[in-house]
Amino acid sequence: GFLLMMGMLEVVMEWRARHHSHLLPLTRYGQLFSLIWYLASVGGFVGIIWYFAGLGDSLLSLPLQILGA
Repeated sequence: GFLLMMGMLEVVMEWRARHHSHLLPLTRYGQLFSLIWYLASVGGFVGIIWYFAGLGDSLLSLPLQILGA
């Protein structure tokens, strides 16, 4: 919970200071590429967790149990 609150606070502070940034916003292509890359990364990580959870070892299935809680 603490890390979630700190992350939310950081996002809000960065959003308020966005007008002072020298970074340009992403184009539509950049947004689409970032979305696809993010979904592929999350899918890959979940796939790895799922694979190791299916091996039968109770310690390797712990991350899947935590995600399921």
